Amino acid sequence: MDSTSHQPRGKQPPDTEQQEMPRGLELVLKYRTPLTVVAVTVVVVILLVNMNNARMTRISQQSTGLLSDAINSYSQLMVLSDIEQRQSQFDDVIGILNQLENDYGDTLLGNEARYFRGKVFFAMDRFEEAREHYRAYIENAESDENRARGQVALGYSHENQAFLTDEPGEQSGKLDDASDNYTRAMQLSPAPSYIYYYALMGQARVSELTSRRAEAMSMYEEVLAGRPETQ
Repeated sequence: MDSTSHQPRGKQPPDTEQQEMPRGLELVLKYRTPLTVVAVTVVVVILLVNMNNARMTRISQQSTGLLSDAINSYSQLMVLSDIEQRQSQFDDVIGILNQLENDYGDTLLGNEARYFRGKVFFAMDRFEEAREHYRAYIENAESDENRARGQVALGYSHENQAFLTDEPGEQSGKLDDASDNYTRAMQLSPAPSYIYYYALMGQARVSELTSRRAEAMSMYEEVLAGRPETQ
């Protein structure tokens, strides 16, 4: 009879148990270094994520504060009538927006600073400079909708500048430029986008100013049909 047949059921022979113990130690020793590396890597990743989250929170707080300051300064600029006070307030707003662009120029916030700066120059009737910033905004925009928004701003600046000239040829040229900008905006952001109807309103105004009243009326009707809340 085989000697192993007398071993109690469920218990391994002594020689097998002795072989399994060194094998377990061998596995631990074999994978100890990779496991340690993985554990350290996980800890480092967690630390980096926490540091990045803290950094992003700090950046968000700083940028939000700057943007809030810019909006407040712009609001004050819009209600001032004294020339010296307006110039001082203008300088304050531009300084804040310059800092925003310098710190966050390659982000959406940095590009919004370019658009906002265009609005500030527009408020001072400095239309050529306003358009420079609107063009920079368009060049850095990440979507057709934002590019359309920039085109509407360009058109509005041309349209308003036309009112400040008494020279018929220059006035006509500015209105033509405005019409081109509004057309590009509608192409970039078709209906039912609100920007499309905003640009269509501008196009209708240009048609009305150039004595194409039937064309203007048709555009106004399209705006009312597409955006009934404007009634």
